[in-house]
Order: sequence, then structure tokens, then C-alpha cells
Amino acid sequence: MRPADLCTAAEATLLLPAAGIAVKLWGVQRTQSYLSARLGAPPAPCSAAAAIEGRRIGRLVNKVGGRWPWRANCLRRSLVVWWLLRRKGVAADLRIGVRPTGAVPDFHAWVEVGGSVVNDRADIKDEFSAFDRPILPRTASFD
Repeated sequence: MRPADLCTAAEATLLLPAAGIAVKLWGVQRTQSYLSARLGAPPAPCSAAAAIEGRRIGRLVNKVGGRWPWRANCLRRSLVVWWLLRRKGVAADLRIGVRPTGAVPDFHAWVEVGGSVVNDRADIKDEFSAFDRPILPRTASFD
């Protein structure tokens, strides 16, 4: 593993539980607003290199999130991927979608860079209808 990957994995190890706590205390919108306020300059337009970086960070965060004593859900993982990419100046978008499946709909979160999914299957956005902005009902649970 490259030194940069080790640093990203270490950051994800610390950020995943923090993201979980923040979302439980403040909700998605307030957490994302808080993090956005701590970012520097607006992100640069997307490039092929940004999408590659997004997929690299997405894989690392998913790997770290899957090895926890408790499972980091898609929302926590996506929030961390979004934050790490935005800190690097990548124009990443946190997407939250819903799939109606009877009485209780399924919710899912992922990150896109330039319209491409970077931390999940490429076709996940075809399976879930994404909201225009983060919207999270109190009863939503993420896989």
C-alpha cells in the first residue's frame, strides 16, 4: 500500500466514528453544513484525475469501514469520502437516494464525482432515486 493510502486509511479510521456520532446528534444536513463551512476554496471542475482519486479514496474508506468492530453504514462511509475529496479540492457530491420497497422504503448514500459514482457500483444511481439535496427522515436507516 502506498504511503498516501495509509494516511487516507488512518484518517478514515478516525473520521468514520466521528461521522456516525455527528449524524446521530445533528442529522445529515447540519453535519454536512458544518463540514462545508470548514472547507477552503470552492472545488475545481471535475477531471479524469479527480474521478480516479475519488475511486481510490472510495475503495479505501469502504475497506476501512468494513473492518470495524461495528459496521460503518453507507451514509457514514459516503460522508467521509465526500469530506476527504472536498478537502483535496475535488468537486464531489454526496447523494442520498430512496427505493420504494413496500411499506418502508430503502435509503442509500453514495458519492459522485463528475456524475460518476466513486464509492459504490456504477449503476447504484439507477437503482435509487437521488434527492436534489440531503433529505433524511427521522425513521430512515441506511444499509
